Amino acid sequence: MQIFKTVIPVFLLSVIIVLSGCGKNGGSSISIKGSFKGAADKTIVLFEMYPDSASVIDSVKTGSDGTFKLRFKPEEAGFYLLRLDGKNFITLAAEPGESIEVAGKADSLAHSYTVSGSEGSSLYHDFLVYTNNNQAKVDSLSGVFMASQSLPDFQEIRKKLDSVYYVIFNNQQEYVRKFVNDNASKLVSLLVMNRRFGPNLVVSPGTDLKLFHIADSVLSSVYTDNSRVKDFHKTIEDFRNKLTEADQLSKKLLPGSPEPDLRLPDATGNTIRLSSLSGKPHLIYFWGSWNAPSRKMNLELIPVYNEFHEKGFEIYAIALDTQKETWMNAYRLDKATWINVNDFKGLESPAAKECGTGSIPTTILIDSDGKVVTRNMQVAELKTWLMTHLNK
Repeated sequence: MQIFKTVIPVFLLSVIIVLSGCGKNGGSSISIKGSFKGAADKTIVLFEMYPDSASVIDSVKTGSDGTFKLRFKPEEAGFYLLRLDGKNFITLAAEPGESIEVAGKADSLAHSYTVSGSEGSSLYHDFLVYTNNNQAKVDSLSGVFMASQSLPDFQEIRKKLDSVYYVIFNNQQEYVRKFVNDNASKLVSLLVMNRRFGPNLVVSPGTDLKLFHIADSVLSSVYTDNSRVKDFHKTIEDFRNKLTEADQLSKKLLPGSPEPDLRLPDATGNTIRLSSLSGKPHLIYFWGSWNAPSRKMNLELIPVYNEFHEKGFEIYAIALDTQKETWMNAYRLDKATWINVNDFKGLESPAAKECGTGSIPTTILIDSDGKVVTRNMQVAELKTWLMTHLNK
């Protein structure tokens, strides 16, 4: 797998030069002034958000008119959550020295709030408006899906629903890519890149390494001592190292190489050896229930599998999931009746490393002699290959 080598555009370099001396790492207070309609005498809690946790910074009680004020001195620029109750909250991407004003309706805070005085928070608000609109479209599709399950033409309806979903997902993906490209020098880009759309990651180093490389390069120059940026930089460095390792491993699985001796358990716990497929052409297929491109490939592979399975073709699908129920529900829903195995070690699966898998979905076509034919063949090309080799 090739590692992208990216040249940072000149205009981004100019941004780095200007901002690198602007004091991005603390020294000033952040003030938050707000008014939540219908939130008289309510307690508002302010959290600082981290990738895997959140800590309480302060709390304040609103007045009889729903107004409140908070002031705190952060160590650095970061992400914060103003929580009114339960899931009723506002997310802020704030810089030291900002005077932020928020307003909204207490009974629908996440969907009604406005924010000013903080560029990062305003950008994130715009992102949420777009995302919530797309999510509403998906929720509508889910309603049709549930209402159609008992209909005789459910499978056709489902295919159409899936097709519409992928259009919505692709729109969300393109929006996120543009957002990060346009705001690579702003900390809020980290928040947007890590935000899922439903259960699915929208962008990741595996699908958008060039985008992540730009964000890493620019943010590391602008926020030289920010802990979140340092963690992000380490994540990207670790991913690059894994790509290098995967690239070295994949060279062992060049066309003509013998397939690896994989042994993985199915849903019942029975170990299935890849060598049990000796004498049959088969596909080693790495995927994940949470990965939208994988779910799309499932749907593309199913008709090919159904057409050629009785002629000897098999698929050995290795899921990079960590939750058994989620994995089983996904392949059952997709009606992926091929061999499904999983060691529940996720992206750290030894099988993925042995096969040089740096991203998913990944496929490795094996011929009836147990030799590698090629990697990541298009489904249409796979069908042509099977027609040629199984119809002799």
